[in-house]
Amino acid sequence: MPDSSLSMDLATSARRKEQLMGLLWAVSGAERGKVYLIADGSVAGRRRQCEIFLADAEVSDIHCRFTIEDGAFVVWDFGSKSGTWINGQRIRSATPLTENDEVRLGSSVFLLKTLPERRPER
Repeated sequence: MPDSSLSMDLATSARRKEQLMGLLWAVSGAERGKVYLIADGSVAGRRRQCEIFLADAEVSDIHCRFTIEDGAFVVWDFGSKSGTWINGQRIRSATPLTENDEVRLGSSVFLLKTLPERRPER
């Protein structure tokens, strides 16, 4: 008899793979050298429950969320103390993202790399 929790985990994993947007590649700061997969709805923060767990004292517990809105990649800041910065600009509302955008969370700077089949049309 198959383990139902394993089946559920596999189904969830398959759904998440369908929702993959791309990845964040840390190029400087506390997270330098790390790579994080981003799926639609991924939350980044210092809480271990976040899909993108960042062990950086400058990152808020629940810092920001990545989504797909009308075919575009979007980041939402949750009122974090240090802010979410895109290409050197602090964001105040939902902000579209494109390939190679610099995303700063806490002391780390990431490059956004999108999956070719998920790149928004311009």
